[in-house]
Amino acid sequence: MILQKRAKLFVQLFFVALFFVAAPYVVIKMLGLVIDLKHMRLAKAGSLYVRFLPRTAALAIDGEPYPATAGYLNHDIYVSGLAPDTYDISLSLKDYSPWHKQLEIESGKVSYANDVILWPDFIPVEGSSTTITSFVPVKGGLITNSTSSPLSFNGTALKGNKVIISDANSPYIVTAGSGKYYFTDLDAPSVSANVTDLFASLQRSQLHIAPQPLRTVIAHPFTKTKLILGSDTAFFMLDIKKNEIEQIFKINGTRAYATNDSELLVVDSKGTLTAANLIVHSINTYSAHLGFAVKMVSDTDGNRLLLEDESHELYIFDRSQQILKKLTSDIAYYTFSPDGKRAVYISTDGTMRVLYLAEYEGNTLHKINDVDVLYLSAHEDPKSFAWIPFAPNYFLMQSGDRLLAEEFDARPPHNVAVIARSITAFTLTDYLYLLHADKTLTWGTLEQ
Repeated sequence: MILQKRAKLFVQLFFVALFFVAAPYVVIKMLGLVIDLKHMRLAKAGSLYVRFLPRTAALAIDGEPYPATAGYLNHDIYVSGLAPDTYDISLSLKDYSPWHKQLEIESGKVSYANDVILWPDFIPVEGSSTTITSFVPVKGGLITNSTSSPLSFNGTALKGNKVIISDANSPYIVTAGSGKYYFTDLDAPSVSANVTDLFASLQRSQLHIAPQPLRTVIAHPFTKTKLILGSDTAFFMLDIKKNEIEQIFKINGTRAYATNDSELLVVDSKGTLTAANLIVHSINTYSAHLGFAVKMVSDTDGNRLLLEDESHELYIFDRSQQILKKLTSDIAYYTFSPDGKRAVYISTDGTMRVLYLAEYEGNTLHKINDVDVLYLSAHEDPKSFAWIPFAPNYFLMQSGDRLLAEEFDARPPHNVAVIARSITAFTLTDYLYLLHADKTLTWGTLEQ
């Protein structure tokens, strides 16, 4: 009887103790708090969201493997109940470059690592060709220069010795050689139109003007069988298929030019910007004092222009607000993102800056005019920069004979993956084309 009473009392005391231990813990959890043993405090918990490919990669937090795996559909892991602190987050998978980041977890907030990609150590080869010295992917094959033959397409020799206009999804190209320009439809590669001679002939017969020398040939922004041609005093539109020409506008000397999705933009010697809308056939001029420009790049809709002067200083011009702003000196390369929301510009010292032109939510929320700064290694070639269409958080760049996939995320450390070695050039279209030091060209699919 006495033993039964003692056992009953022990059970009662156990549950009382359990209540006094568990109840505060439950209350703490209900309030979204966490016991921070490192700092000996109660704190509002934070969370981590990681979205990544391949989904079979393993997540670790401060070196400790996290037990959950990514979902089949969303390829993500959500970790809650983290004490506010800085954590070392890593992802790893055999035959892939690892990824890690030092992420700050804040009270009551979610820290993101969105669209992380672990890049394979080697790109699987789906095709190859040998004795190649240069190449251009086009619809239906490759235009190549080789050690045994000049410019050719699938074994057919082409006019000219250099490709100046091409599109991976179009059979139409423009080549140049011996002071002439040639237009070729690669569906019939043995026949080419001499653009230089045709331009001179149509000026006489259709425009009834004395022929002006052809100075510039520009791809039409949305019609592949048309070309924009520039002389010393005017720009013209040539329809190759119809053998028709029309004058777009006259110009007082050309300083710089660019196209976007619908326009031809030209800065003349007086600094005036002329914008010709090629869809509605309208002309607008802006007395923008841009005569310093020697090169110009437009975003997709023409709202902003990047302009370089003779001293390699870079400016950005907001066309709607008529505001000109200097960005940097000693410029090596610059470009707009395909969606027009970012501008990337790289100085000769290897400093890359990402300027946000619109509110942009990636791993962190960026406001208009925010700038992220990244530092490239000494051997990286800024002019080899390439956007990756399916991976907006990453870019490709060549460093010596290596091809790197790097992230835009400015939070340390800066993740860099080597995805190819012993290369001399690369091009990314639907395939990643790699020209190797032994003049072998290989290609494979980069997208996972």
